[in-house]
Amino acid sequence: MGKVTVIKMLIVPMFVHTLTVLPDPKNQFYTIFNRLTREFLWKNERVVVSYENPSKDIEHGRLKLTNIEELSKALKITCIKRIYMSEGSWQIWLK
Repeated sequence: MGKVTVIKMLIVPMFVHTLTVLPDPKNQFYTIFNRLTREFLWKNERVVVSYENPSKDIEHGRLKLTNIEELSKALKITCIKRIYMSEGSWQIWLK
């Protein structure tokens, strides 16, 4: 599981700030990200797990990878929640 750890702990966190503060990227970004992830994981090797939904648990024959598209949506929701829950005079114009 070394390559999965590299993806989850090094590659995905590089995108967290960008996905939080910038508008949603085009679907092409997610397609390219998933393709590059697959290429990094298997590099011409035989695929031994289902890549149909790689974010599911290992028990279901998946890799338990982070779904970057769902992560992007969750980060934006969390950011909005934080803005509305915080105390500050600067946020009056947001409400």
